[in-house]
Amino acid sequence: MPIHAVITAGWVPLYFFLAGYFLLAYFRGASERNHLLFSLLCGSLGLYSLAAAGLYQASTYEEGLVWQRWQLFAPMPVLPLGAHIVCRIVGHAYLRVLATIYAAHVISAVGYLSGYFFDADSPAIKQFDVLGQRFMVYEANLSGPGQVSVVVSLLSFGFVIVLLAIGVRRGSVEARPLLVCFSVLGVAMSHDVLVLMGLSPSVYWLEHVGVLVIAYLGYRMMVALQKASRELKLLEVEHAKTKELAAVGELAAMIAHEVRNPLAAMFNALSAIKRRVPKDEQVDLLMEIQQDELERLSRIVTDLLRFARPVELKPRGTTIADLIQEAVVGATESVGEELDLPEFDMDFGNLGEREIVVDPDLMHQALVHVIENAIVASSDRGGVHIGVRNEAGTLRIDIEDHGEGMSEEARAKAFEPFFTTRPQGTGLGLPIVRRLVGAHGGSIGLESAADGGVNAIVLLPGVVT
Repeated sequence: MPIHAVITAGWVPLYFFLAGYFLLAYFRGASERNHLLFSLLCGSLGLYSLAAAGLYQASTYEEGLVWQRWQLFAPMPVLPLGAHIVCRIVGHAYLRVLATIYAAHVISAVGYLSGYFFDADSPAIKQFDVLGQRFMVYEANLSGPGQVSVVVSLLSFGFVIVLLAIGVRRGSVEARPLLVCFSVLGVAMSHDVLVLMGLSPSVYWLEHVGVLVIAYLGYRMMVALQKASRELKLLEVEHAKTKELAAVGELAAMIAHEVRNPLAAMFNALSAIKRRVPKDEQVDLLMEIQQDELERLSRIVTDLLRFARPVELKPRGTTIADLIQEAVVGATESVGEELDLPEFDMDFGNLGEREIVVDPDLMHQALVHVIENAIVASSDRGGVHIGVRNEAGTLRIDIEDHGEGMSEEARAKAFEPFFTTRPQGTGLGLPIVRRLVGAHGGSIGLESAADGGVNAIVLLPGVVT
């Protein structure tokens, strides 16, 4: 068998592998139409390469004519399927044009398979040298309808190129690599038309150039499919957690409402006891302990209600400096005189007076809690740094403490309800913060600071213009 036939036949397993892979992906739940179209396209190119290998090893004109029919029949679905994929990617239907391309290539497929598009009485026997080996290709010249079919294919290919160019101009990320790939295929296709018509002495390029392009596109689609699969699994996990948290929130709200009234009665009773019981050091100490525990229980009830309450945004304009400075004041007042307050180093850059549209009350609550954590961590250790910057329209707020820091495991669990590293903590503060920031389309994360503390990073996309 000629070496050129062996090389061409070697591409067949790759085409059929890609066809099977994306067909399986389509039926196993991805349900992405482009996967089905790409699978059919690869299958067609696999048959084309198989028929081309048969043509190259044919030893008589009659045998070559049979293989030539299959060689030109097999790739007929490729252009309509490619045009269909491109239309879906670019976002334009062009249904009439697509229907015309499909219909024209169905007619061409029938014409090639029946032999009507060939002139069997006009052989075109070609001679090629590949890797020092000479071999003959036994073909027939195309008839008039066959030549028209070639022109229709070239026009269809031109339509795809124009469509991709429009997509690139409109900023489509996927259209740019496709335009390069189809341009390369267009060069190979034009060259092969010249070879078919006897105007070029070179071997056919399409089966070799095509496999490189299809392998590249297949790889990109595999990566995208795996990424989508991972994201889907993460969404499923997140959805399960959300349902779980919703159930916990409902239960927490019921418990908090039931506890709030008895708690108020206990506060009133303790106040009455303090007024009526004679002064005694031991009694005063016990009542002080009781007062502290009641206040702790009250904080838990308040946090439970905040955690369970639906977040309703009431956005309005406020400056970045006002938002953060008021949060600092609120956090220091909340901590009171229990701790030595650290110094605050605030760096707003040129964004201090920039107005943003958020719900100031909810963002105040969120920032107050994060700054409180930084104050507690930094007490007697150092200051708290608050930095602000604009990252392509996303407002980034860094709140960095100089505390002992958190382990990687603790940072990973920090936003889980009821997880806390503080003896007096409820474990609901950061989950509440994440809900409030998330309601603005933002996110919050924790990183280790350079000096061993914790840097809380709040990201609010789209609020800085």
